[in-house]
Amino acid sequence: MATVAASMLARNAEAEGISPYVISSVSAPLKRRRKILCIGNSYTFYNDMPGMLVKIASSDPTNDIELGIQSVTKGNARLGELWQNTDFREVLQSRNWDIVVLQGFSLWAMSEATIKENTAAAVAWQRDIERVGARTVIYQTWAQQRGSHWYTTGEMKDLLRSPEHMQGVIDRETIKLADRINAKIIPVGDAWMVAANDFSLYNKDANHPNVVGSYLTALCFYHCLTSRSLKNVTYWPQELDEQRARELQAIAANQVYPRGWRNQQSSLVGSYAMAA
Repeated sequence: MATVAASMLARNAEAEGISPYVISSVSAPLKRRRKILCIGNSYTFYNDMPGMLVKIASSDPTNDIELGIQSVTKGNARLGELWQNTDFREVLQSRNWDIVVLQGFSLWAMSEATIKENTAAAVAWQRDIERVGARTVIYQTWAQQRGSHWYTTGEMKDLLRSPEHMQGVIDRETIKLADRINAKIIPVGDAWMVAANDFSLYNKDANHPNVVGSYLTALCFYHCLTSRSLKNVTYWPQELDEQRARELQAIAANQVYPRGWRNQQSSLVGSYAMAA
């Protein structure tokens, strides 16, 4: 099982703000180090998804990449609000980051106004990310839970329509945003669309991830950001047995090249190895 830096023990799994900088252990001969900053909201900090990523990396005996992970998050925040936080921008400037992951709020792609707002904020973040010499990656989010109130009541129901429609819009707008800021994409939402048929991924609000959902997200991050196979990963949360964990690992691995994106591979993290 994973041996994880002691600072991880201090991380509150439901805490927003500036997390500790946590480093994965490496069993194989070390080939490179990769420093990753995650910027987002509760989709990032719920169940300590970045901490799961460290545990996954540490549990893979064949992994030769040391991951250093930190996150800056605020619940229900949009990228623009996060960019306006000077403490968060100081974290970006505090290390020689290799990768910075941007996560917008869950409904950003569903209206022209929020698309415009999210794009402007992503452009602002991208300028700062370029200044520190890092690469920008977009965390593609997921549609709300099938059959939930999101599609039947409230002001958003006519925009969301169905999980298929919502995910399709997210995919389309995420590709556009990635092309605009020259970013790569972690196709988390596409993995969720597949896994949601057989797994319970959502919290009670039919929006946020439960522990299993965060684990699937972390698997997508690990596979995309390291180009490592998931077959040797030996960490999974207690909510899963080995068979079910292996099924999720296979789903995450198969979503590196999402269906329908073959002509957009320039935007995919999984279409190239992120060399040191």
